[in-house]
Amino acid sequence: MSCYEWEQGEIVIPKGQWASFRTELLRKWNTTQTANWELAKDAYKAAKEAGKGKRGKNRKAAILNSLANSAGGSLSQWGEFEAPQRRVGYWGAMEEDTGASLKWDVIQKHCLTGWGNDATLVKTQPQKKDFDIKPLSKSAGISCGDAHVSLNNENNVVCWVVHENNRACDRAHEWWFAQELFKALKSIKWTRNSGGNIIGNDEYNREENWAGGGGNYVKQIWGASGNRR
Repeated sequence: MSCYEWEQGEIVIPKGQWASFRTELLRKWNTTQTANWELAKDAYKAAKEAGKGKRGKNRKAAILNSLANSAGGSLSQWGEFEAPQRRVGYWGAMEEDTGASLKWDVIQKHCLTGWGNDATLVKTQPQKKDFDIKPLSKSAGISCGDAHVSLNNENNVVCWVVHENNRACDRAHEWWFAQELFKALKSIKWTRNSGGNIIGNDEYNREENWAGGGGNYVKQIWGASGNRR
């Protein structure tokens, strides 16, 4: 069912726990981004090798199929990536392997220019500077789709923002880095004047027509300070 929604909040981390909180999150981000760089480099190298000695359409097909193979899937006749299917549960329905789709997103972004059967291999292999590796000790901002996380050294605050879109909050919480963020928040030992709220709204709540209805509401409370806000 369609549901346009948004949420945002600022959460104060206790000063003594801020450095480890920020550093561990950024280390996990960098580990994933470095793995993506290695994936893209290996896929690029394999695609170049696959295209050697071939020309025209045969060369392009060899390159594109090699890249799809590096992601763990294949290409349709229209040049669309097809992830392998897996069964969920013994009698469950078949669904796409999301891991392969995520790998293809990385390869497509860093190894190809253009779309579908018109896509061509980029001229130079993927560079580490293109993978947004973060300094571990500095403030940082990280985004994915409608979701954004900022880690601010100045006031020991982590900000979580999901811009309004259809089922935007659901998708945002499926993002691997969002899951790491909220797991890290659960491990904080909250102190006085730390914590905060995440507030939001959605199209169905806004339809409430009783007095005071339809306003923004608290979706999550973190720490003692969050209870007072």
